[in-house]
Amino acid sequence: MLFYVVTNFAVWASTTLYPLTWAGLVTCYIAALPFFRNSLLGDMGFAVLLFGGFAVLERSFASIRERRELAVAAP
Repeated sequence: MLFYVVTNFAVWASTTLYPLTWAGLVTCYIAALPFFRNSLLGDMGFAVLLFGGFAVLERSFASIRERRELAVAAP
């Protein structure tokens, strides 16, 4: 979400696409909502793939599970 807020603010502040008013800023953020939706969906998809994939690998291979248990148990 921080990326969405910062980059759209920069577009509003540094280009002439939107007037430098409160209404122009709101219009800029509203115009970017379809891209924000796709960004969130992509982030969620990659998070599920990476963390879910690691969980599947951890259950499938004892060597990964043992290394993690040793790392957690170490002081």
